[in-house]
Amino acid sequence: MTTLHARISALDQTMALFSPALNPAAAGTVHAHAGKYGSFGGLTAFIREQLQSAGESGVDTLTLMDRAALHFDIDLHPPGARKRFRDTITWSLRHLQRNRLVEVARDSRGGRRPKVWRAVDEPTLQDLIAQAGFYDVRDTHSS
Repeated sequence: MTTLHARISALDQTMALFSPALNPAAAGTVHAHAGKYGSFGGLTAFIREQLQSAGESGVDTLTLMDRAALHFDIDLHPPGARKRFRDTITWSLRHLQRNRLVEVARDSRGGRRPKVWRAVDEPTLQDLIAQAGFYDVRDTHSS
């Protein structure tokens, strides 16, 4: 932190030499994670919301891509932009799948049709207990 403060002070002094009227704080606060998809994880959160609202039927990859492009105002017309954005959508879907938040509802079978994805219901505490193999202590004393 000391080094960082020394560098900032040096930059402020340099700016003052070139333009004494310039306010070093005029640029405002830097939002390090504000990018083209909003806050950090914004695209993944958007995809998850789309799949949750779709229900059991799910949404295919291309529709998700088109919705996200429209929502985030992404231009898909430059050469290669569509493929790069599809790769980004696929990465977000795989991330959600690894965390067991989404699943493939219908596979693409040879890539001719896009995969259909759907949200996975978040497990309740009872579901987690059942998965862990615990049982209700009251059930053992019923005899």
